[in-house]
Amino acid sequence: MDNLRRLQSDWQFDGYKVLEGRHSIILDGEDIVDVLPQDEADQKYGHIEPETFEGCTIMPGMVNCHAHVIMPGDGSEAEVMFGRDNEILLLQGYTNALKSLASGVTTLADFGDRDDITFHLREAIECGAAIGPRMILSGRPLTIPEGHAWNMNGVVRNEAEARALAREVFSKGADVLKIMASGGGTAGSDPYNPQFPVSILEACVEEAREAGKPTAAHTSNIQCIREVIEAGFDIVAHGSFHDSEGNLVGLDPVSAEMALERGVYWNPTLAVARSGIRHMEKTGTGDPEVLAEKKAKWARRAEGVRQMYEMGIPVIAGSDEGFGTYAFGGHWLELEALVDAGIPEDAVLSGTTILPARALGMDHLVGSLESGKKADLMIVAGKPFEDITLTAKAERVILAGEDVDLGETFLDFE
Repeated sequence: MDNLRRLQSDWQFDGYKVLEGRHSIILDGEDIVDVLPQDEADQKYGHIEPETFEGCTIMPGMVNCHAHVIMPGDGSEAEVMFGRDNEILLLQGYTNALKSLASGVTTLADFGDRDDITFHLREAIECGAAIGPRMILSGRPLTIPEGHAWNMNGVVRNEAEARALAREVFSKGADVLKIMASGGGTAGSDPYNPQFPVSILEACVEEAREAGKPTAAHTSNIQCIREVIEAGFDIVAHGSFHDSEGNLVGLDPVSAEMALERGVYWNPTLAVARSGIRHMEKTGTGDPEVLAEKKAKWARRAEGVRQMYEMGIPVIAGSDEGFGTYAFGGHWLELEALVDAGIPEDAVLSGTTILPARALGMDHLVGSLESGKKADLMIVAGKPFEDITLTAKAERVILAGEDVDLGETFLDFE
């Protein structure tokens, strides 16, 4: 233990709860080797000069379980974004990954690749050619011809093609399988009906389980949500309860009970919808009636998310950054949205640390302050477990035991 560091602060959130009394976090290189009360640390590690962060909370680095790094989040139309060369999208991905890391996201799950761009980005980060967070990748998401995100080049037409693409992305190093189980924001797709028959959903789960990987499904209607849960998917993304005519309810009790029974993780992506609302308000664009309807739908969805949390369904924070007008570096806005929905701050912090780490199969490495975990930390001024908006600014970010040089911040969120 030649590279020991001793960190201490007024408060510590370990991924599960706020620790009672001041604790010290002991790092050895890239690993956490001890978490213990400060008086015990004085006896055991008194020879190490502590790095003290007065008035701050030490917590695990955040895990964002849903983002799209090759997308700019500036309101660009899909035709514009995906009309760009892959080299430009790679640079976009690097910029976005760097912004995420600077914001305190030390593990970033990307759910929307094209032509292996994100695999190249991760390789660049891992070999030291670029700076960025730990990258959890899905590769190209599966979709249907002219379906949601077809321009990410993951189109499949039948079960054989779906199995083949699943095996291909896993062979390239994918950590999770993502399927666009319903339509979405892509022009021409149908968000109110399933895109795939149940047989293909089940085949995807079978391939992922054979590879020992989790599954995530983009969903935006009740039938689709029920089908992906029944098929065995691990993560429901978006999970908006529309009927086939586009009518939205806050909660479908049948889906919620199914999710609870099967231990499904729920990733509601509340902030991406609110980013669009705030953009309309800020720019003064859009019909006032449309804006009012968007606000009403957001409130309906938020109430449903609160009810699912209270049922015991694990709600995890994945921002969907990159989509629409949701720019990178603002993961905290998803945390704010979950608190505004009625979930307590400490539960939201767990929802962006240990819970998404579990959902992604990474909790043996990240997500909590525990001996044996990687030394991925975020240090925040004040008590974010009482005021979630404090996560908007990291006083320090530590990745694998190394301080991240935040430099002059380029994160600007209201």
